[in-house]
Amino acid sequence: MSPRASAKREIGPAEWRVLLDAGAVPRSLLAAAITVHGDQDPLPTVAVANDILALWGRPQIIQIRVEGSLGDLAPMPPPEPMGAPNRCANTSTPV
Repeated sequence: MSPRASAKREIGPAEWRVLLDAGAVPRSLLAAAITVHGDQDPLPTVAVANDILALWGRPQIIQIRVEGSLGDLAPMPPPEPMGAPNRCANTSTPV
């Protein structure tokens, strides 16, 4: 590794976008991290990651959109804890 090589850069997606758009991502960069805080939409982050990967000819992150309806499905109740007694309606004692 040369003395000028950048080992790792860890910044947010907006900062990466500025560097990418300016052509300012150093070719000596050896690792990159995109730091996301909170509940940000993941799609812009994936786009930034794909642009970073493209600089080094790496495979892109695949995005798949799944559409549909869950209909009238109600959420399932949480499972019983392990070792909990079985509460059958036809018995008076736990099984």
